[in-house]
Amino acid sequence: MRHVIYYSLWCVLSLLCFTNCNNTSKTLPKDETKIEIDNDSIFYIPFVKLKDEIRIVITVRINNKVDAKLIVDNGIYSLHLSESFAQKHARDLEMTLYPNIQSIGSFHGSETKSYIAKGSFYFHVKDSVFKTVCNAGYGIDDEFIFEYADIVPDNQLQYLWDNELIDGVLPLEALAKQGIVLINNEKKRIEFPKKVDSIAIPYPYKKLQDGRQIVSFPLLFEKENKKEKFIFETSLDLGSSSRLFTLFQNSKIKTIVSQLKLYTITNFINNDAAKEMLFFNHLYAGGEYVIVKDVAFLQSPKDIIDLWLGISFLSHYNIYFDYSKQIIYLKSIQPSFSMADTNSILYGSLGIRKVSAEGFFLYEIMAINPNNIKINLQVGDQILRINDRDISKCSTILSDQSDTFVTVVRNKDTLTLFKK
Repeated sequence: MRHVIYYSLWCVLSLLCFTNCNNTSKTLPKDETKIEIDNDSIFYIPFVKLKDEIRIVITVRINNKVDAKLIVDNGIYSLHLSESFAQKHARDLEMTLYPNIQSIGSFHGSETKSYIAKGSFYFHVKDSVFKTVCNAGYGIDDEFIFEYADIVPDNQLQYLWDNELIDGVLPLEALAKQGIVLINNEKKRIEFPKKVDSIAIPYPYKKLQDGRQIVSFPLLFEKENKKEKFIFETSLDLGSSSRLFTLFQNSKIKTIVSQLKLYTITNFINNDAAKEMLFFNHLYAGGEYVIVKDVAFLQSPKDIIDLWLGISFLSHYNIYFDYSKQIIYLKSIQPSFSMADTNSILYGSLGIRKVSAEGFFLYEIMAINPNNIKINLQVGDQILRINDRDISKCSTILSDQSDTFVTVVRNKDTLTLFKK
């Protein structure tokens, strides 16, 4: 059997007919251009941010048959489903699974392999219907497939999402049939306005080959009486839950590294494991740029973009995605904010997440700010528990002000460290 994968231009997706499990009759979905109006407001989709995963999650009914909880991500361009969900609902959703055909989606990295499921997918919310998008085509035997989902094996989901809470990931562009999609972080809902708020700041984006939206994003770095603005080629990524800026050392970044270090925290301890991040304590948002104070620069590897900003940063804005004009708009919803949880017992420390061969998470401390640390951690400590919570199965490590002690492995000793 010969399998050939083809890249395609934007797919023109045809209407899907639905099949009843008990007979062969078909029912067309409602007009997918319709936006239902509530009694007192325009149609919207509420979202939640789960405790251990701060990414945006919505509930939809796929093909009007199967309920699913999906992360909304602007960095992918096809529906992603967990393998267990796909296998359980393959018949209801009329999917054909091709486990030997590796997908070429941008959502997963080299450590995660997904495969293709042929099928057409609609997402029902109240009386509105949205259709998935696909950015590539697949030649399988003599058939050319334009409508599909990416299936992620459950044993690889620790890199991506909690399989017990989330069924998959929905591309934000699938919700953009009206052109503009608003992530309203004030009201925790997705809206579909006809125009953008006039005070929102526009950032025209270009789309990389893997689908990422890249904007020229200005940050003003400030320390004592020194100020300087740098323009970064930046990914504004709803699918990233990091509390840190991720900075890539491409050729452009190399030219400003020495300047950027003038605005970093001089007492920030780091070791050779501290890479890929730009750490800071506080931001002042709004206007034409964002002021960044108390920054620690940590060297990073080569990449095509300069800076990666995730939902921890973006949640302080209402975000308009205008797919028709290729512009992202940010409207600040608060004058200043901190990326760090200053009440957390881990405040003042920086860790790296590792995954063991058995699929468990290991969190190792790789940098410490002695002015802010609230516990006697050391670089190299491996965190086992926060209070009595085993974090080995948590894809994101979170701590709040009620936590009083942390259990770590230091060298070969297991220690309990109490809050100062």
